[in-house]
Amino acid sequence: SETEMDASRQWRLVAASFATQAVAIGGTLGGVAVFMPPMEAEFGASRAALSWMVAIWNVVMGLAYPLVGRALDRGSPRALMLAGAAASGASLLAIAAAPALWQVELLFGVGTAIGTALLGPLASSTLIARRVPENAGRALGLANMGAPAGPVVAAPIAGWIVATHGWRPAFVAFGVATLVVGVLAVALGIEAEERAADAPPSAPPGAPLDAAPDAAPDAQRSAPAPSDGAPAYLRAPAFWSLVVPVALVASTGIALSFHLVGVALERGATLAAATALVSLNAAAAIAGNAGFGFLSDRVAPHRLFAAAIALQAAACGALAATGRQDLLVVATCVFGFASGGTMPLYASLITRHFGAAAFGRVMGAGALVGLPFTFVVPPLAGLAFDRTGSYAIALASAAVVLALAGVAIATALGRPRAEASAT
Repeated sequence: SETEMDASRQWRLVAASFATQAVAIGGTLGGVAVFMPPMEAEFGASRAALSWMVAIWNVVMGLAYPLVGRALDRGSPRALMLAGAAASGASLLAIAAAPALWQVELLFGVGTAIGTALLGPLASSTLIARRVPENAGRALGLANMGAPAGPVVAAPIAGWIVATHGWRPAFVAFGVATLVVGVLAVALGIEAEERAADAPPSAPPGAPLDAAPDAAPDAQRSAPAPSDGAPAYLRAPAFWSLVVPVALVASTGIALSFHLVGVALERGATLAAATALVSLNAAAAIAGNAGFGFLSDRVAPHRLFAAAIALQAAACGALAATGRQDLLVVATCVFGFASGGTMPLYASLITRHFGAAAFGRVMGAGALVGLPFTFVVPPLAGLAFDRTGSYAIALASAAVVLALAGVAIATALGRPRAEASAT
C-alpha cells in the first residue's frame, strides 16, 4: 500500500541519516583525539595550540549552521549533503599532505567543518523532524546514533593506522571513507525520500510533531510562526533557555572528546588503551542516544535532558577527583551514555517549542548563539593542562558548568504557559 511505501522510504531516510552522521563525525571529531599525540610530537605543539584545530572547527560550524538551516528549510537538501561529503573528504585528503600545523588547522577547522555542517546532524535531523511525523523521537534517536557510531569505528582504525603507518595515512583513509560512504548514503537514501515527499506535511506549519496531547496547545502558543523568521526566535524566552545550556553541554562534551586520550595518558594508560577509551565513550553514547530518544516520546524531554546533564557533571567530577584507571573507564561510560541523549532531546525540545517547519532555522540560530562557548572551551582545557600539567582543574570546572546547565534546563523549560505569555 501507499502507506507502507511511505513508511519504507521514511526508514530508508533514517538509515541514510545514520550513515551520513557516522562519516561526518567519525571522520572529524571521531579520530582527532587519537591524532593529538603524534601531531604534538611532529609539530612540537602544545595542547592549547592543538586545541585550536577543534576551536576553529566549532567557529566555522557555528557560522555555517544558520545558513545551512535556512537552505534546508527552503529547498532540497540532497545537493547540500553531497557538497558536504565532497568538502569533508577533500579536506581530509589534503591534511595528509599538509607540511605545517597552521595548514592542518585551516583544512580541518574550515574545510571539514563546512562539510560536516552540510552533511552531518543538522541536515539529517531537519529531514527527519519534517518527514517522519510518527514516532519522531525514536527516529531521531536511531538516526543520531550514527554520530557516536562513527567514532566507535574511527578511533580504533585511526589508532591502528597511526601505530603502523603514521597519522597522515590515517587521514587518507578517513578522506576516502567520507567520500565513498557519504555520497552513496545520500544518493541511495535521501533521493528516495525526496521523491516521496511531494505532498504537504501532515502537521500544520509550526505544530510540534511529537508533543504530548496535553502539552501541544501550550507549545503551539509559545512557538512564533515560521514566517516571523529568526528575529522572532531570538525574542522567545524558550529559545534562550534552551540554546545557552545546550551550548555549555556541547562545548564541554567536545572538549572532553578531544582531550580524552590526554586524560587517559595522564593517568598512566597506554596509547592503545586510551584509543580504546575513545571507542568506549562513543559506544556508550550510542546506547544513550537510543535510550533517551526512546524515552523522549514518553517522558517530558526537559526532565530527561536535565538528568542526562547531571550524569555528565557527575562523570566529570569523578574524572577530576580520581586517577584510578578502572574509575576512568566507569566515568567515561557514564559520560558517553548521558551525552548520547543530547541530540535527540535537543531536537525533541525544538519541535515541541517551535514546530518542525522551523526546525532547521532554530537549530542553526542556536548554533550561532553557542559559538563563543564552543570556541573557547577546548583551548581553555588545553591551556589548563599546559599550565598545571593536569586536567583536574578543567574537569572540575566542567562539572560545575554542567550542573548549572542542568538546573537551567530543568527549571526554565518546565513552564510552557509562562513561555506562552512572555511571547
